[in-house]
Amino acid sequence: MGAICGKKYMIQVPEHVANQEDIDESKLPNFWTIMETLVGCAGFVVALIISLFA
Repeated sequence: MGAICGKKYMIQVPEHVANQEDIDESKLPNFWTIMETLVGCAGFVVALIISLFA
């Protein structure tokens, strides 16, 4: 097994989680994709609230 997660609970961390070298970061969404999604959703909620109370 991998490392120990915390000193209080002594939970064994699986080896593939402890060694995250196998994660291909090129397949993960980049920062701007996540920000565009969050800002777009927030803008939609604000527009919905304004349209309901205007």
